[in-house]
Order: sequence, then C-alpha cells, then structure tokens
Amino acid sequence: MRGAVALPFGTGKAAKVAVFADGADADAAREAGADVVGGADLAAEYAAGGGAAVSGLDRCLATPALMPALARAARVLGPRGLMPSPKAGTVITGGPAALAAAVASAKRGGDAAFRADKGGVVAAPIGRRSFPPDQLAANFGALAAALLAARPRSLKGGGGGVSGYIMGAHLSSTMGPGVPVAVAAVAAAAASAQASKKAGG
Repeated sequence: MRGAVALPFGTGKAAKVAVFADGADADAAREAGADVVGGADLAAEYAAGGGAAVSGLDRCLATPALMPALARAARVLGPRGLMPSPKAGTVITGGPAALAAAVASAKRGGDAAFRADKGGVVAAPIGRRSFPPDQLAANFGALAAALLAARPRSLKGGGGGVSGYIMGAHLSSTMGPGVPVAVAAVAAAAASAQASKKAGG
C-alpha cells in the first residue's frame, strides 16, 4: 500500500521538487517554483548520476508523456521513493494548471507520502510541533482518511473501516516517544476530514 495525501495545513517543511515535463507543462512548473525541470534529458542525467544526482530531492512529479523516458531512471528514483506513479499522485494529468498546482503544493510540503513497510507499518508526517492543535488534528484526519481509502478491496471485513485493517496508531515528534491513539479516534478523525471535504471546509 502506498500513496500521498494533500494535508490541509502542509507538513511545515519546504520541499525540493523535480519535475519531468516538456513544453508548456515545463514552463508552468518553473513558474510555480519547481527546483529542477527537464524532460528525457533530465531522466538520463539521473540514470547516469545515480544516488548523488538526486541527493536532496524530496519529490518528483511527471506528466504522463514523460513516463516512458523515466523508465531508465527507475533504478535510481524507485529505491528512494522518488519515482513518479499514479498511485502516489505524482503523475500529473490535467495540463499546465494542474501541474503548477501540484508543484505549489509539493513546495510548501503540502503532501504527505505514505507507504507500508514489510511489517505493515505506515509512518508519515502530519506537521510540526509548532502547529496549533486544530491544524495537527485536521492534518491527522486527512491522513487517516487517505489510509482508509487505500484499504485493499481483498482485505477481510470489506468496506473502508478500521476493523481488521488499522490495528494501532501512535503520534510522536521525530525523536520523541510514541503516544498511543485509540483506533476509534483514527476512524473519527477520518470521518471528520471527509465531512469537512464534502462541505468544502
């Protein structure tokens, strides 16, 4: 399971973003503040340069047209969680305006990427300790909703609930101790986020 969610109040960390695009899409990405923009040439550069070439990057976005060219850089981007994919929401359709919006969101740390490890544990940022409690709660709810939406259809229990899916949850600062969160509270936070989204809040 993997994906990304747009947090209402961002993560609080400015990101370094690379965009694989051509033409008007590339122009829009540059204007939106992308740190690196290129097409097949950039993919080839990353493929040849290895890990050192992508050092410092936090996010890679791409247009569908550039995905074939990115195949050569997959061995470099993939292991670092940087390979654009539709599942992760990093292959952007909708033209220059949609790409510019995605770049702007990524630059402000608006998206939180998540991925389950081999043990089924998901770790993702939801903000900084300096955030007001209501902002952290809203970001937590958005993440919880995204995790429930990503629940595999084949999993026993059906539906998008927490039963048999989310077994436990903790909150912590980067190096701080984990504070247990009731699973019922995770479901409630997700429901609140979904209701807020429907209401346009």
